[in-house]
This record gives sequence, C-alpha cells and structure tokens, in this order.
Amino acid sequence: MAQTQQVLNVHSIMKNLFYLLLFCSCAIMAQEQKYILLDSLTARYDTKKYTFSTLLYGRENTIELYNVFFKDYLLLVSVLPDYERNIWQEISFKSIQNNILSTKDLFKIDFGYVRAVKKEGNKYFASEFCNVERFLFSNKKIEKQKEDKCALLDFQQQIFPFDKMRNIYKKRYPNYMFPLDQRPYQSYEISYNPNIPNDLKGIYLSSIEYIEGYKVYYFYKLCNNRGIGRFAYIKGKGVIAGSFDAHFSPWWNLNRDWFNNILSSKEYLWAEELKKEWAEKEKAKK
Repeated sequence: MAQTQQVLNVHSIMKNLFYLLLFCSCAIMAQEQKYILLDSLTARYDTKKYTFSTLLYGRENTIELYNVFFKDYLLLVSVLPDYERNIWQEISFKSIQNNILSTKDLFKIDFGYVRAVKKEGNKYFASEFCNVERFLFSNKKIEKQKEDKCALLDFQQQIFPFDKMRNIYKKRYPNYMFPLDQRPYQSYEISYNPNIPNDLKGIYLSSIEYIEGYKVYYFYKLCNNRGIGRFAYIKGKGVIAGSFDAHFSPWWNLNRDWFNNILSSKEYLWAEELKKEWAEKEKAKK
C-alpha cells in the first residue's frame, strides 16, 4: 500500500508540474501573440473562403477557412471557434498594431498559432483561435527533397489508404495509439508516442472520388503539428472539407465534455458553400 501511495504521489507531482509548465508556456505565448489582417490577405492574394458548421463535434458553431494562393504555395488559415462564444470578438486596433505579421512573413510560417483580425465598418474583430499552415504544390524531385514532407501536397502520389497507415503504425508501435485517433490531452494519461518517425511523416493521398463533376482528393497529414488532420481538396477551389480534431479535443481544457470528440476517418466537415452548390445541382436534375 505504501509503495502504491508513493507511486500515486509521484504521478500527482508530475501532473502538477506538467500543468505548471503548460501555464508558463501559455503566458509566454500570450506576450508574443501575433495577429494577421485578413483584409490584407484577401486584397493581395487569390483567396477562397469557406465556412463550416461544427455540429458534428457536438455543438453548432462556425469555422472560417481561407485558402490563400501564392505562386506554388497554399497558405491555409483556419479561424476556429472559442467553444462557447462567437468566433469574432471586438478588439482595439491600437492594442495590436505593433504585433501584426506582414503578409510576406506569413508565407515563411510552416505551421503556427495566431489571431486573425477582420474589419467591419470602423470596428476591428479578432478570433481567439487561428491556425496557419503552409503547403507546397510540386511534383519536382529536387523541391521534394528541400521541402518539409509535412508541407508537400503531391496529387500524383500513389494512394495510401488511412487504415493501411494505421496498421503499419500499430505494428511498429503496438503499445501506442495511432496519432490521428487520439485526443491530444490523452498524451499524458495513456501510452503515446510524442514524435512521429521521420520515415512515416508526410501528407498522404488516401482516395480520390468525383462529386458533381469535381475531382476530390482526400489527404491525411501524419505530422507532429496538428492543424487540419484530414482534408479534401478540389483543384481551383482549395481545401473544401476537413477534420479539426486537435482543436475540438484539447488537452488544456478537460472540463467540457461536448468538444471532447474526434471524427471517424470517414467523417469531414464540408464547406457550406459547396453543400449548397451541390444541393442546387441535385435539385436541377429532378
């Protein structure tokens, strides 16, 4: 009993230390908070904006997704909800004007957390959560070698189904949960491999299908950064569907059950704009 109690005490101390380090990390991040002006992006670059309902995650809210195209790059800006509030909150521009990232600096980010800002009339509004992810379109071998495997979107690669990758990972690490299956906060409570092996890292093409005349490419991302985990892409439109499990099952807030959720490998949030377009096409066929 004494030994068991000692183990529990050590576990409790380590857990408290974990949360202390997390708190300090968040405090540092808050001091260095960076902002992006969506109006500057949309005015300067070819941008496709889509909205998504979060109902599949347990409560109705909205995600705004911006596909920003520049040369061979895609900058994916995901404006995510604050769970119990509107995704946009009014903010003083003077309080943030010295912490705004230039559009040029944005394209240097592989993956990062920022706050998106938009202007409506004379007022400014900021999001609480926003992910920025950079992808490269290329099939050139020399660029593949230079670019991070977690940034390369290759439409010509062989199809590698999601379940096949899960099986490979589980055979190699039988005591670990597959990264795209696990909720981030579980990483402290259960067996979890914090680093994905380099030979498995990458963005994989899981399938291709045709929907209402569009060729839809389905990808999943096996990387240490957890932005959009799985997504669907249409050339000329950008990312039009995806899963945001890392946002809706966060390890830093365990008190709300409704967003303690991940989608199955077959589930996606689809752009409301595409759903409306396809519904109108189906209606026209009748």
